[in-house]
Amino acid sequence: MSGERPEVLNDYLQVLRRQWLVIAIATVIGALGGFVAVEFMPKTYAATSSVALNPTPADAGAVVGGRTLGQINLDTEAQIVKSTEVVEGIRRELGGASPGQLPGKIDVAVPPNTSVMNLTFRAGDATLAQQGSIATAEAYLRNRRAVSESSSKTQADGFKASVAELDKQIRCTRDEGPRSRLLETRAQLIGQVATIEAQRITPGRIITRAPLPRAPESPQPTLVITSLTALGFLLGLLLAFVRDRRSGKIRTRRDVERIDGAEVVADPTDPQGPGVAVLLRRIATAAGAEQRGPRVVALSDLGTGASAEALSRQMAQHLLESGHRSTVLAPWSAETDPNSPLATAEQVRQAEREGRLSSILRQMAQPDVVVLVALPAAHSDAEGLAVASAADVNLVVARVGQDTVSELRTALAEFRGVGAPVRGVILESQGASTKQSA
Repeated sequence: MSGERPEVLNDYLQVLRRQWLVIAIATVIGALGGFVAVEFMPKTYAATSSVALNPTPADAGAVVGGRTLGQINLDTEAQIVKSTEVVEGIRRELGGASPGQLPGKIDVAVPPNTSVMNLTFRAGDATLAQQGSIATAEAYLRNRRAVSESSSKTQADGFKASVAELDKQIRCTRDEGPRSRLLETRAQLIGQVATIEAQRITPGRIITRAPLPRAPESPQPTLVITSLTALGFLLGLLLAFVRDRRSGKIRTRRDVERIDGAEVVADPTDPQGPGVAVLLRRIATAAGAEQRGPRVVALSDLGTGASAEALSRQMAQHLLESGHRSTVLAPWSAETDPNSPLATAEQVRQAEREGRLSSILRQMAQPDVVVLVALPAAHSDAEGLAVASAADVNLVVARVGQDTVSELRTALAEFRGVGAPVRGVILESQGASTKQSA
């Protein structure tokens, strides 16, 4: 398994190399989509005002456990900011805004260990966001003052009612001792009423008025453009792999090896494997050995036969260099020996019809002569298959990036159907028929 991982990774890298333009286009489209989205998405501006709170008589009953150590419970105050009374005051300040929508535009934040609230208002317009934040702060402070004044008035009214009750008791009391105590209590209550009525209520103040926002809070251009660019890149990757897979082209030896019974004997894309020239030299050496090795070698490609013919002539050159004679037959090509009994495709068909094809090939393959036959798409007609079945060795040439896996699978199945001995598949890279190797 560990040996297959580098090959799989290399396959993926090859897909990226082949389909880089698809990935690049998808990435650019994603980036352009990001710019367009930033331009046309609804803008949201945020403005923040800060309010510092002071304790008021209404805070005397604050719940213990608030965020500050004083009397003010900021958790409660944060909820009051969005109360009906405050929202109504904001609506009156802004005019035209729906009371039901305003709470969703307000956000309250409390810095730790402070009596400060940051009131943020969001709107689709920078000026409206600024006005909304200031209006929220002012409406909240007005409401806080009104609640405090109402609490003080209620407390003072309670003391006044107690004073009126004491006055009745004083009028009915003749005993000097009880009367004196009642008068003393009355004086204390009157003093408390005076203190309440004299106190100045300061619920808090705006310490920072919201400035006019210079840029929208959302959308964030960097985030949107980066996200859509990354999305475009990922979609490009997906499209690249789908497009590469659906093309059905032979790209690597792994594409061939997935076919049952197929073996790659030469791969110019594999720097560690034997090149085409090395393979042909080995076969030529074996074929040239007297009374040993194949005497008839058929090379067929999946196209016009040009690749098979080029490799046949290269093998003939190797035979010549090793001191052996050879004959190259290319019946489907104009470049062949006119004196050969199988010089043309028509002569091959005639010999096949007369049942003389195999014997002619054997007569040509003298002890010191190797017959090399180049076939175009040998699996596509009966004559080509007849030549393949009469050969000692068959080599199939598959052009990387041009021929398809289905074409190769069909060819190998046809060869097996007629009993043609297939030595293996030679991969031919685009633009070259061989890979020279030492």
